[in-house]
Amino acid sequence: MTSMTGQDPLVARHRLVRAVRRAREEAGLTLKQVADALDWSESKLIRIERGSVGISVTDLRALLAYYGLRDSSHVDRLVGMARTARRARTAWSEFETAVSPGFLLFLGYEESASTMLHFNPVLVPGLLQVEEYSRAVLAGAYVAPADHVEEKLRARARRQRRLDEPEPPRVDVVLDESVVRRAVGGPEVMSRQLRHLHELSGRPNLSLRIVPFTAGLHPGTGGPFAILEFDDPAADPVLHLETAAADVTLRDQPAVVEPYRQAFARLQSMAMDAEASRAFLLKVLDEMWGPRPIPWPNTSPESRR
Repeated sequence: MTSMTGQDPLVARHRLVRAVRRAREEAGLTLKQVADALDWSESKLIRIERGSVGISVTDLRALLAYYGLRDSSHVDRLVGMARTARRARTAWSEFETAVSPGFLLFLGYEESASTMLHFNPVLVPGLLQVEEYSRAVLAGAYVAPADHVEEKLRARARRQRRLDEPEPPRVDVVLDESVVRRAVGGPEVMSRQLRHLHELSGRPNLSLRIVPFTAGLHPGTGGPFAILEFDDPAADPVLHLETAAADVTLRDQPAVVEPYRQAFARLQSMAMDAEASRAFLLKVLDEMWGPRPIPWPNTSPESRR
């Protein structure tokens, strides 16, 4: 599994900022008290705690000593974070012109997650998409076709390689029934996509469940979301919200994440179980996207005259 601090400097910086701020708060100190004691400007400490500037190893050790942290293994871990955070490029820097800053941060966290929870009421999550399905989504799921298509596809393929690692993460996916019935890319693409979902859902580390139309309204109608969890007990879960306007990645906010975790548990309870969902995939595949798919509607302007 990828190291939480050794791989992505952006993630390391966010984790370090949280740890430094928490250490000050647990010591019961104000920003002004710390700044005065270390002969720093208060604005310098504010920028460090916001993550808007990096922190040197020397300054970090001074802070931790003043906060009374004596656990050498904990101090060494934070120092390692500081060194990683100061690297110029993140593990996903090559895609920084193709994806949003919020999603770039999510990619860094995702690479070290031990458990991933995904819900989508509209589309197959990117982690599980075949390339043809991804191309169709990028071409038609937005107000205008997406730019940087090839870079986005390469990033998606790289994410998916985690599923084939010797020790892959645990992945729990819940989809609305509309996802497997929505015509994305045409019959051949949907057939290939559903067969891929069926294959993935047979893996021991991946669970896929489908919420049927008959379940009625459910707590996922607000849109897709993903929750990442980590082996490190000190690491809070990360929430990613995908909206029409932007990708939002939230961390260090357990009170915000918890309602989504509860919503995911509720969605699982409303969904068909894993075995029934696998059978349902084959049923829809045969009915709609199989070897003899229903005639594809002619949507050309001439056909509507």
